[in-house]
Amino acid sequence: QKMSKSLGNFITIEELSKNYSGSAVKLALLSTNYSKPMNFDENLLKDCQSFINEVSSCCFENIEIDEEEIEPLLDDLNSVLFISNIRQNFKKGNLKNVLADLKFLGIEFPKHSLPKEVENLANNRFIAKQEKDFAKSDELRDLIKAKGFDVIDTKNGWNIKKITN
Repeated sequence: QKMSKSLGNFITIEELSKNYSGSAVKLALLSTNYSKPMNFDENLLKDCQSFINEVSSCCFENIEIDEEEIEPLLDDLNSVLFISNIRQNFKKGNLKNVLADLKFLGIEFPKHSLPKEVENLANNRFIAKQEKDFAKSDELRDLIKAKGFDVIDTKNGWNIKKITN
């Protein structure tokens, strides 16, 4: 069904901006292939806003997109697959890739600087885990958490996420 004022299923950007960030609206719009009809509803917007809120607490400064990541966009601008890959990377803990991909789409977040002390704790924790010193690893995780950050283990190291209330 088409959107129209007379049918009462019409919403303006101004109305959307009262409840959702511009980044969430942009992500929702990109979630459907440009050549297909879009089912633009409240659930899609809530899901996109929730995802944006989660990602926005990540702490990375120098991020660059991996050229392999944009391959779906080179295939008939397949934004649906591109965004699906972003969400899979998020679930896997590949937060740097997620932020780089979203930045590529023009969705940026305020940068949270990572205190050097927290970075050192995370590096020491990673080393302790490699040495199978799990007691020390748990102790360092607790210290990181006390500083307001969550450490997320990945296959190749760690990611840090600022704890938000």
